[in-house]
Amino acid sequence: MFGGMLPSSVANLSSELQDLAVSYNEISGNIPFHISNLVGLNFLSLSNNRLSGTLPESIGRLNSLEYLGVDNNLLTGSIPSSLGNLTKLLNLYTDHNRIEGTLPTSLGSLHEITVATFNNNKLNGSLPIEVFSLSSLSDLLDLSGNYLVGHLPAEVGSLTNLAYLYISGNNLSGPLPDALSNCQSLIGLRLDSNSFNHGIPESFSQMRGLRLLNLTKNALSGGIPQEIGLISGMEELYLG
Repeated sequence: MFGGMLPSSVANLSSELQDLAVSYNEISGNIPFHISNLVGLNFLSLSNNRLSGTLPESIGRLNSLEYLGVDNNLLTGSIPSSLGNLTKLLNLYTDHNRIEGTLPTSLGSLHEITVATFNNNKLNGSLPIEVFSLSSLSDLLDLSGNYLVGHLPAEVGSLTNLAYLYISGNNLSGPLPDALSNCQSLIGLRLDSNSFNHGIPESFSQMRGLRLLNLTKNALSGGIPQEIGLISGMEELYLG
């Protein structure tokens, strides 16, 4: 296991370098600004270290990236809008840091993205509709454990290929949108520990592939729709 800092000289490696992985070490300090010199990178994993400081704006120059993992570090600051330049990105992991601020609307340019995790940070503000318009998301979108506010936008219904949507542990409010029923590929849906109100839409029964549904610790009212019983494959249902 390596320690110390990620040397700035890493930026002097060949511009033809395709993979850089230094995960699961004890590397500390900042992510070098000039890491953007490595324009040939397809895969960059800095996960599970002790990196601090911000995610540099310059990272948006790595427009060949398909995988970016900076999760499980001590990163602060905001998510740079330049991430929207990474239009080939398939997997983005930023979870378990101390990142704050709002989600940039530029993320809506990531039209190839299949996985995006922002959970367990200090993100605030409302949910940008641009993120929920990314129909390429097919595996996981995790926004749980932040300080996000406002309503869940109807654009969430555009996530028709998504398997897992987790937005628990925020400060979201308002009714649950009927548009969620368009998410026919959902297997797991966690909206618990928010302030959603009104009732459970009957249209939720149209998500016939659901195995996990958690709506606990909200301000929902009314009865449990009979139609929920039509989701025959449900394995975990939490409505308390």
